[in-house]
Amino acid sequence: MVKILNGLVRSEKRLRATYNVAPDSPENRRKAQIYMLWFDHEMLRKRWTNLHQIAPGVFRSNQPTFERLKALKQQGIDDIVNLRGKSEAAHYLVEEDRCRSLGLRIHSIELNARSVPEMRHFKELIELFGKLEGSFMMHCKSGSDRAGLASVIYLLTQKGETIYTAKRMLSFRFLHLKLTKTGVLDYLLREYERAFDLSGVRFEYWLETDYDPDAINKKWASMSLFQRWQALR
Repeated sequence: MVKILNGLVRSEKRLRATYNVAPDSPENRRKAQIYMLWFDHEMLRKRWTNLHQIAPGVFRSNQPTFERLKALKQQGIDDIVNLRGKSEAAHYLVEEDRCRSLGLRIHSIELNARSVPEMRHFKELIELFGKLEGSFMMHCKSGSDRAGLASVIYLLTQKGETIYTAKRMLSFRFLHLKLTKTGVLDYLLREYERAFDLSGVRFEYWLETDYDPDAINKKWASMSLFQRWQALR
């Protein structure tokens, strides 16, 4: 049975690689579109958007389809913040191609749903937020975890909201699950909340002085389900 399962996994990876190509020719464009539709689960996102306005003119979402990008452009949005990072994968290259065809600017910051960001990625994100003018939409794949964290950071650093209200952007309302591996993002915010409770420290200053991503990742990974629940109470 194990051999059969391993064989199926290898077959799926080979099939995936066949379609995970740059849309640089008519045939490769067709393959990349198939990759988006089935391997990147765009079929589900045609109906389910996880779209939400977090501030006037600022939106969060799952990976947008071409139709949704077109609608956003018509609504006056010119900037798309991709939280999956810039890469050679079809999901990025297809989105880049779609944004180019619609006259949308795409900005890419690499976040991870199952580990907290490196300091440089936090700095890149905050710097980008400070530069963007007008309406924009940020997204990850599902719009649940990375988009939630980025929304919290936007509200903390650009809108002056407290951690108590901003952290609501990471919730089951957006299908974020706190006690799974993605709960490490909540644990990060809980660590900042403790520091804020003690001194009212700004998030940016806390990043510079006390943020330790390796320690946070290791601590969360070592916790039992009950310990995670206690830590986030």
